[in-house]
Amino acid sequence: MSESKRGESKTVFWEIVPGEVCNLKCKNCYAANNVRPDTRILNWEKLKKLLDKIIELKVKKIDLLGGEPLLHPCLEKTIKYFSNRVPDGFCGIVTNGTLITKEKAKKIKNSGVSQITVSLDGTTPMINDMSRGKGSFKQAIKGIHNAIDAGIPITISYTINQFNLENTCDIIPFTQNIGVKAAAVQITDRWGRAIKSMEGTKFNRIKGLDAVCNMYHSFFIMYTDIATRNMCEPPLPKIICDFGIGFLFL
Repeated sequence: MSESKRGESKTVFWEIVPGEVCNLKCKNCYAANNVRPDTRILNWEKLKKLLDKIIELKVKKIDLLGGEPLLHPCLEKTIKYFSNRVPDGFCGIVTNGTLITKEKAKKIKNSGVSQITVSLDGTTPMINDMSRGKGSFKQAIKGIHNAIDAGIPITISYTINQFNLENTCDIIPFTQNIGVKAAAVQITDRWGRAIKSMEGTKFNRIKGLDAVCNMYHSFFIMYTDIATRNMCEPPLPKIICDFGIGFLFL
């Protein structure tokens, strides 16, 4: 890893999308383009070639995204290959959590996964399912417990959007109550399906940042990493983005 001007090593995360196919149709999905169903996947030959290149570049942290990565036939094989080649590395999965059965959780654990990040858009079925579809909350919670039982560290990824703005302050106690030790909070951008679903709403990034600030009033002892954007309307004044100084996503 190269050194920053402050003498700190950059942390590089390489995000891999092995396939775009997904079992849900979330209204604000950034990966969906509303044009056609995308069923393309990277086969094992292409995945191995990519992993070899990543390892050659000495990148030690990867995340497998989607679509829904648990639908990929070579998921465990990919994790195991990277984990064996980079024993001190990190291999995470970002998933909607609905497909994490007890059997699947054990297989993923045995493959050497470092962490699973489960996306939720609400702390109740009513709020979450407005965005992610009926029944998705119940299945995701079941998947989270299956992963915890298998000994896999879990992070909840909560995306602030037009459906859950008032629910944001509940995410920290909710995370603690279900036995998860980490939560990541982000704000929906008008991209993918969100372009259509957010039409006519008053939601914007400023309202999302206000919700994050309200979290601090309720839970001031917490670590938060906010990725700033230059697409705000109006632009946010005098905000410095750490991106590229301390960390980098590829």
